Amino acid sequence: MYNAVLVKYSGEIPLKSSPVRSRWERKLLNNIISRLRAVGLHFERVRREGGRIFIHTDKPREVGREVAKVFGVIEANPVVEIDNTLETIRRTAIEIASQAIGPGESFAVRARRVKSYSIQSKEIEKIVGADILKALRGKNVRVNLDNPDKKIFIEVRETTAYVYSEVFKGVGGLPYGVSGKFVALFSGGMDSTLAAWLMMRRGAEVIPIHFELTPHYGSDAKERALTTLKWLREWVKGLPFKAYIVRIGEIHSQVSLPDERYRCIFCKYLMYKVAEKIALEENAHGVVTGEALAQVASQTPQNLMFLSKAASLPIYRPLIWMDKNEIANMLQEINGYSITAKKVIACKLAPKHPVTYVREEIGKEIEAIVTDDLVEEALNTAEPIIFD
Repeated sequence: MYNAVLVKYSGEIPLKSSPVRSRWERKLLNNIISRLRAVGLHFERVRREGGRIFIHTDKPREVGREVAKVFGVIEANPVVEIDNTLETIRRTAIEIASQAIGPGESFAVRARRVKSYSIQSKEIEKIVGADILKALRGKNVRVNLDNPDKKIFIEVRETTAYVYSEVFKGVGGLPYGVSGKFVALFSGGMDSTLAAWLMMRRGAEVIPIHFELTPHYGSDAKERALTTLKWLREWVKGLPFKAYIVRIGEIHSQVSLPDERYRCIFCKYLMYKVAEKIALEENAHGVVTGEALAQVASQTPQNLMFLSKAASLPIYRPLIWMDKNEIANMLQEINGYSITAKKVIACKLAPKHPVTYVREEIGKEIEAIVTDDLVEEALNTAEPIIFD
């Protein structure tokens, strides 16, 4: 019965100036088309109209589920497109309600109309609600406007109307690619993955950088990172997606520190330096990390202040306010918890008693150790990964 998909997108987009709104809507449209083509779902045409995107397809449920994964989409709903006469709307709503509402269930009608339509939304709801109640009296259905078991949605436009009952919730955010480009420190664990995802959701093109620590960590750590990169890639399927592997394990083997308690600080400082170089090569606007305030020793305010000096580009920390439970819960909501929480062999370099405050003289020594030549040595191992 359904013959199209009605896509609702971020309410921020219509608030932009006309040129920006048009550009962002086109970007979202192109991202949707790219994803559908990448997964092999057929559609006849896609169009923008009055703050909505409409996709005409013979597979509306499959298309709706897929489009709901596109950043910027709030809902992707399989709908029946009809003419906007009240009689047609009433007849179609009864057909959909007959399929959607089960015996003994409650329902409500939610209508929305353009201002030019002669009948107000509340009146449409009353008329159609009464029709459904009468048509389904054998099922013993009832009206519940506050907390219904099922909802019948009606959207009336200038010449057409759309009736539906199924809603595929999206993740919202902004269209991928409208908010610049960033590189992200990426271990493949919970924090770095969620940080990258949140920036992607906000419209940022993200280039993850995984720092391989062989022989100081297990091969399973790299495998987790690669698995998680593939998971991230699925969110922007059909669009360009790139990552880097940078091997710094041998550098750690060669470098002696004045105090081994600073090993994690040295490691992160080096990562920042390398990430900034890659960011500049990629014309990126900053560096993203999964650091959360005071979660571990390297993330105390004092240590973050020292580490921030490593890069001249802005550093973005979207998890700075979150605790581990909040991070885990959000990952569960987006089906990323099971792979990012996978236990791997811990880094053998981590000291038993890491410092929570960088002493000035030790900080200067670390800065002196991380020379341009050392950074270049790390960059020479950088291996780009281009995902299909």
